[in-house]
Amino acid sequence: MKSPVYLINRRYNDLRKSEKRVAEFVQKHMDEVVLLSLQGLADKCGTSDATVLRFCRSLGYQSFSDFKTALVPELLRSGQSVAIDLAEEKDPLSIKDAFLHNINLQNESTIKNIDFEIIQNVAKKILKAGRTVILGMGGSAGVGEDASPASTSWTSTLGRPPGGSTRHPSPRRRSRLLEG
Repeated sequence: MKSPVYLINRRYNDLRKSEKRVAEFVQKHMDEVVLLSLQGLADKCGTSDATVLRFCRSLGYQSFSDFKTALVPELLRSGQSVAIDLAEEKDPLSIKDAFLHNINLQNESTIKNIDFEIIQNVAKKILKAGRTVILGMGGSAGVGEDASPASTSWTSTLGRPPGGSTRHPSPRRRSRLLEG
C-alpha cells in the first residue's frame, strides 16, 4: 500500500468537507496524530469519530489503528519524532504510559533496523576467536562484565576493578590478565 501522505494527496479532492479537515490536520500534525485516540483526533478536527473512521477507510485502511501504524514509517522518513515528551505529562499514570510508549518505539526501531546477517557473521567470528575482549564505557561497562566469566578475566566498571578498589593493575599485569 502507498504511504498515507501519498494517499491523502491523491484522494483529497474526493473527500467530504469534514474529511478534508481531518486530512489537513494529519498532514500538518502527523507526529501528534499517532499519539491521539480516534475521538481525540475527531475533537482536534471539530468532527465526529465516524468521520475520522470514514476518512481512514476512504484511504484504504480498515481501522484508525491501521492508519496510525502506517503513519509511523512516514514520520521516521521525515525525521519527525513520535516519542512522547515525559516532561509534558503531569500524572504518574500518563508518565508511565508515555515511558512505555517510548521504550516500545525504541525497541521496534531497533528490531526493524537489525541486520541479522551481520549479527550472525559477528557471532561466528566470536565463536571462532581464541580470545575476545569486550570493552564498555559509562553505562555500557556492565556489558563487558556480564559477557566475561569473573574467574577468567579482569573487568573494569566505570574505571574500578571488581571489588570496588580504585587501584588498577599495572600495564604489565593488565596484559598478563588479558593474555590468560
